[in-house]
Amino acid sequence: MLVRSARSRRPAVILMVVLALLTLFALVGIAFVFYAQQQHTASHNWRLARWTGFTGSAGTGNPPPSSGGTTIAPPDINPASLLRFGLAQLIYDVPDDDSGIYSAIRGHSLARSLYGYNDQTLNLQPFNGTGRLHNVIPNLGDDYHLINYTYFPGGPLRDPERYGLRPNATTRNAWTGGYNAPYTYPDLNNLYLGASRAYVNANTQTLLTQSFHRSWLFNAPTTPNGQPRPLNDTSNPNWTNTLGRYLTLRPRPEDHRLNATTPPRFPYPADATGDVKNRIGAPGGNDSIWMDMDYPMVISEGGIKFKPLFAWYVEDLDNRLDV
Repeated sequence: MLVRSARSRRPAVILMVVLALLTLFALVGIAFVFYAQQQHTASHNWRLARWTGFTGSAGTGNPPPSSGGTTIAPPDINPASLLRFGLAQLIYDVPDDDSGIYSAIRGHSLARSLYGYNDQTLNLQPFNGTGRLHNVIPNLGDDYHLINYTYFPGGPLRDPERYGLRPNATTRNAWTGGYNAPYTYPDLNNLYLGASRAYVNANTQTLLTQSFHRSWLFNAPTTPNGQPRPLNDTSNPNWTNTLGRYLTLRPRPEDHRLNATTPPRFPYPADATGDVKNRIGAPGGNDSIWMDMDYPMVISEGGIKFKPLFAWYVEDLDNRLDV
């Protein structure tokens, strides 16, 4: 005789399965929506970055692309072009000819600080140079302290790693040894190098020295053996005397006047430590100075002429932990 066993009913199982599948499909659909939106934003940003239709010195005047019905005009210079220009000089330096003598970074690139730069031979051996040279430049003093090799009209024409002044505009003195000193430390031989200390609290400045600037050299103290002045102290004599233009790589207001009676057309630093803050989120003020690396003059869409400047901060990452 067959005995039928009682089977417990499972109401709404199919409904639960259907709901689970619908939830899964909804999650997949939402993921695709977010992905598509991200790709749309990236594509739009790329189009804006590539667009050169402004009416400035490098454009054709075509209407700019729009976003959400709002016309968006891109920058007058492609940021990628600026970055390539700046990094090329920061890493590889500039020649000691007419194409390089107006760049403030001449003599202080990463490659020259590592290998030296004798353009008559291969520079293959790192850290085997003499470092900066000691020789007296008439009316200026020890060349060791004259870190700016920019040529100023009416001033002397000097070259990194070569003694003395050029006898004429085209003839350089003999190469005397590389600037690639056998150590790395944020001094005048490694001017590119900045330094900071460990974080203490939100009110304590961590910056020790800027890249391409040495406060003990340019920020003249108010008393002998005193502390250097703030960089934006306009009473610093190095902002106005002839020597000061060779003690910093930053453009000076005094050197940007239409004539002796007109006010300067370039500002003093924004705060006591520089013009730009590259260490975003670090306590304290700015950590970098503006430098003129001889980027060509640009005319904006509105017809205004301007010259791009660069502000670098380079720090040694040895002895740091990646957290």
